[in-house]
Amino acid sequence: MNKLIVKEQKESSTGKEDEMINFDKNSHTYTTAEGKNLISVTQLLQLYNLSPDYSVVDEETMKKSAERGTLIHKEIEDYNKRGEIGFTKELTSYIGYLSDHGMKCIDSEFIVWDDIVAGTADLLLDENGEKVIADIKTTSSLHKDSVSWQLSLYAYLWEQDHPNDGEIKRGQGFWFDKEGNLEVVDIPLKPKEEVERLLESAKALNSLFAIDDTKDADSMDDTKAPVKEIREAPKSQPMPNVDDALLTESKDLRINLDNVAKYLKKSVGELTDEDIRKCIDQKKKVLEARKAR
Repeated sequence: MNKLIVKEQKESSTGKEDEMINFDKNSHTYTTAEGKNLISVTQLLQLYNLSPDYSVVDEETMKKSAERGTLIHKEIEDYNKRGEIGFTKELTSYIGYLSDHGMKCIDSEFIVWDDIVAGTADLLLDENGEKVIADIKTTSSLHKDSVSWQLSLYAYLWEQDHPNDGEIKRGQGFWFDKEGNLEVVDIPLKPKEEVERLLESAKALNSLFAIDDTKDADSMDDTKAPVKEIREAPKSQPMPNVDDALLTESKDLRINLDNVAKYLKKSVGELTDEDIRKCIDQKKKVLEARKAR
């Protein structure tokens, strides 16, 4: 399997050469340019029992939930960074919420880190000049205290690298239920003193990296899968018996069958005309939501 590596760069606070970090999406690990492994925010919260335990969830359910969560994250990221339009109900709701509340996305899916800890934040938003750090959740329930710790760490690390860009005083959870409905929940951030105490304790754990975080909320959301063209089905799956008319929609309305299957938690071979039409109709709504902004 090819490694999916994200490289992010930031200006060194010491004025030396820019610092670089590598994120391996397959193993969910962060490594500096010098080869030093960093503790992920996910790992840190697990070590102190500050995150939910997904070890009791069966593997197949986790896999399907992970694929769906990844797709929703990717659609929102692609919209934020490139204005690309997907087909999910969740993306429509996200665009509509930002429009209704006069919010703008400052950054999306960005890495924050120091010399010990690293993590990937989903959203940094602006609401009337106020910065809001936010996380996208597609889990069955929203664990507010865990999300609060997660967002507080992201906010603290971001502020350390942006001392002249103002404070992040608010947190939010963009929580999508299994039906795709959005609930935006205000998440109080932890006091900076508590965050600093947690980070100080992390220094004592610098040698502990062999932690299995394949069954936690972050890995469930952040696992990425390669995107296929609309007419290409996975080689292990037969092409569904879909009306050809559905596959010859205008370019703006074309959708990826592999992504549709992940969204509906089905195999490509199980997709029906109704499934395809439903997602195409949903993409029309996304396009309308963007035009309304």
